[in-house]
Amino acid sequence: MYSFSDIKQVHLEVTERCNAACPQCPRRIEGGVLNPRLTMAELSLNQVRQLLPAVFLQQLKKVYLCGNYGDAAAAAETFGIVNYLRESSADLQIGVHSNGSLRTTTWWAGLAQAMGTKGYVRFAIDGLEDTNAIY
Repeated sequence: MYSFSDIKQVHLEVTERCNAACPQCPRRIEGGVLNPRLTMAELSLNQVRQLLPAVFLQQLKKVYLCGNYGDAAAAAETFGIVNYLRESSADLQIGVHSNGSLRTTTWWAGLAQAMGTKGYVRFAIDGLEDTNAIY
């Protein structure tokens, strides 16, 4: 049985929103229409503060925002959430996974600065030259 203090890593799903329509994504039914079970829900900064209080974040080694149903960059408060994570724990590794197409280079540079040296961004770009624009 796990204890609360055993938790060292959290996968935070901040949104069900995404601009891509990748054929293998569970957001789409067989690569087509949007999954009707998705509500386009999104976590606010206040909800993240309630779910992950600072004292809990201080015991963690890593929090990563990697959407199974959405792109972390699509959430309205991703930048604020990352700032909160960093302010709560200077040693926390913060990761953001995205297709990279939703924000400007200025936004990404600001996010990198907020994450600090213990953060990373992983861009996953689907498709090839002739199919990327479809997704």
